[in-house]
Amino acid sequence: MKVLVVGASGVLGRYVCKALIEQRCEVVVGDYKAERGRQTAAALPLATFKEVDVTDSASLYAALQHIEAVIVVVKQEYPLVQKVCIEKNIPCIDVTVDEAFIEKVQDLKAEHTASILMAGFFPGLSGILIQEAISTFDSLESVSIGLLQSTNANAGITGITDMLRIVNHDVDGTPGFSEKRNMKFGEFASSHVVRKIEHVELKRLLQNKKLPRINYYTAWEKKSFNIIIRLLQKTGLLGHLTNQKGLLEKLVRHNPTQPEQAYLTIEATGLLREKKQKKEWRVRVRSDYETTAAVTVALVKIVLENHITGIHFPYEITSTHEILKNIDESKVRLIRVDL
Repeated sequence: MKVLVVGASGVLGRYVCKALIEQRCEVVVGDYKAERGRQTAAALPLATFKEVDVTDSASLYAALQHIEAVIVVVKQEYPLVQKVCIEKNIPCIDVTVDEAFIEKVQDLKAEHTASILMAGFFPGLSGILIQEAISTFDSLESVSIGLLQSTNANAGITGITDMLRIVNHDVDGTPGFSEKRNMKFGEFASSHVVRKIEHVELKRLLQNKKLPRINYYTAWEKKSFNIIIRLLQKTGLLGHLTNQKGLLEKLVRHNPTQPEQAYLTIEATGLLREKKQKKEWRVRVRSDYETTAAVTVALVKIVLENHITGIHFPYEITSTHEILKNIDESKVRLIRVDL
């Protein structure tokens, strides 16, 4: 399988390339900076390079020759990559969480190929797990999802600013990241305080009118870091910080010798065989970005193997079991708990 990765030279792009190679795919590095792209390709086994400008259709048509699938890990103002992929009947998987961009893609028509949005760990696997929780009950009363992040995560600046914007967004008219609660994470059910957020995946899930309110929460593993984030938000500085990429690059440091595990928990309460029950799905991952890459590559395989067409979100086309069977179990650990 020959896959073009648009934005392959970034932090997440390199993880995606590595995940593709692990699945014995042929990687084509796509980058608008030729020298950087060639260096990225040279560092990967049997990878090739194609110059790709996401604002230039001629560049995209040339790059897509003999390509079987495209993964997009860069931001676009207009979904030109998706448009050209649809014209050439090539599946396109995008990790974007930008709501305005998602709506532009949904205005396109993909009758003979697939265009998948919000691929990854959170969102992506998170929505798939919520769908499993929904299908487990005869009727559902409540669902909560919590993401416990690592302050040592090897994340790109775009990913960091996306998360800070999510944290800074109001929730039902009140400041985000202000309402607190405890959730349990991992195999040992470690309890952590998490804070409520608004998330674009939530809006898409709630288009299903049968669902109750789904609450999204997040926090970092260090209490002091959460206090700083909350203080920045209360003083109005957090929104300003999201526009200071140069400053963030100096402030954010990843130590490759230290762990960067992240955790995801789904809590669901509802009726099952006329009895009220509560269940949890707890996920531990070795790395947020590594998992995002692995899920995205798994989605490529699922789309191609099942001949999926149309514009979809991951939870609409696959299941937890199907995703995880395509991912090395050392990267993702899932346990299901009856309470």
